[in-house]
Amino acid sequence: MDGVGVALPGARYGNYGWGGVDGPAPIGSCGLARFSPDLQVDWRFPSHVDNPWGAISDCYALNVDADTAWTCYYTDFPIVRVHDGALTGWDGDGAAPRALITDGSRVALYGGYSADRDRLVAGQLADGKMRSRGEYRVVLPGGEELPGDARVIGRGPDLHILTDTDWYRLDLSQVPAEP
Repeated sequence: MDGVGVALPGARYGNYGWGGVDGPAPIGSCGLARFSPDLQVDWRFPSHVDNPWGAISDCYALNVDADTAWTCYYTDFPIVRVHDGALTGWDGDGAAPRALITDGSRVALYGGYSADRDRLVAGQLADGKMRSRGEYRVVLPGGEELPGDARVIGRGPDLHILTDTDWYRLDLSQVPAEP
């Protein structure tokens, strides 16, 4: 997030590595951490007491672009930007996205539970909320559904879709601003 570090998504519910009452918490217990070039933790996501967007219970979507990290996490699925250690957040649309893409003011959330697994919700970040501007289904170029095992990753404004044999890219500028 400072151009040198690495963001690490982590989940609290698995409790892997918890050392008990007296032991150290796992490195990812805060949900998101930044590392220095010598792999020392130099920033940790603040607890729910220290930020209005709540603690990261499970990091569903993470996007790291240059010196900024974006995340959308369980339980309330806010969209939170981390830049120079400072948080800025917006209420999400309640979706449980697997990936997010953004250009800084527009955002698109990919995925969700069950029937929404291939949903793409695009919107504008304004006034502390994501204002949904359109909902779409992501399909392969021929119109076929994405394979169930496709990997979908957001980096900057690009949604990368990896299947067994192909790599597709959807740029946020290709998503209509209005349906």
